[in-house]
Amino acid sequence: MQSILSGDAITNETLAAMSKYTGKETGQKERAQHALDTMNEDKKYKALEFVNELKKEYGTGASTLCLFYNATGDAINFIEKHDWYGHSYKYPYPPELGNGQWGAFLHVHQGGSATGAIGAIVYRGKNCDGNDTDWMQAWYNPWAGTNRAYTEVHEAGYFTEGVWDGIYDKLSNTSANNDYQGNGGQSGVGIGNDTSPYFDGVMTLEGLFLPFLCSSNHLHNQKHKKKLHLQPSRSTKHYETNTQNPFWRLH
Repeated sequence: MQSILSGDAITNETLAAMSKYTGKETGQKERAQHALDTMNEDKKYKALEFVNELKKEYGTGASTLCLFYNATGDAINFIEKHDWYGHSYKYPYPPELGNGQWGAFLHVHQGGSATGAIGAIVYRGKNCDGNDTDWMQAWYNPWAGTNRAYTEVHEAGYFTEGVWDGIYDKLSNTSANNDYQGNGGQSGVGIGNDTSPYFDGVMTLEGLFLPFLCSSNHLHNQKHKKKLHLQPSRSTKHYETNTQNPFWRLH
């Protein structure tokens, strides 16, 4: 078992085989939107099974079961991680994630310490203008207290050592669900409220419509999908949602 990439990469060839794109030009935006439209398919279940097996192997103790999805229209590459407390268990973060693929990993607390599992990842890809851009997604799973999630999107190279103290302040004082739109990119994150919660993240392009996203907690606990309704509000920068999970409301 190694770092998982769940799902086939969505490329121009993928779209060319679909009747809806016959005779039409396709590019990054179309690839990204199709990735968003298909993110709740079986490939997410496979990523969920992978991280559940890691958790089962790891055992008890504070940990965060992380799943993140690339819907930027192109491949994204791992740039860096930042561990305030804890570390990735057993396997490294996926070095590259194709458009339309899920990645998964288990972030665990430091053994023998009461510090929780708090960290962040940064992946680089192309924004809607074709410029190199960094997507940052962070989770806050303290030893005691409220779980939180935070995200930002900036130009390539923004996330240097000098920014992490400020990001931690925002992360530790925000809600369990956040969405950021700007700098040509868009990112949404959410975390559950357990001691070992699921963290879901989606990286995509600014201006695209984010469809329904089934939370990992929902998929894990429910055998039958419930009807989902998307929150209609969207803004152009950073905002917090009022639902239990980003992008969706369960009924």
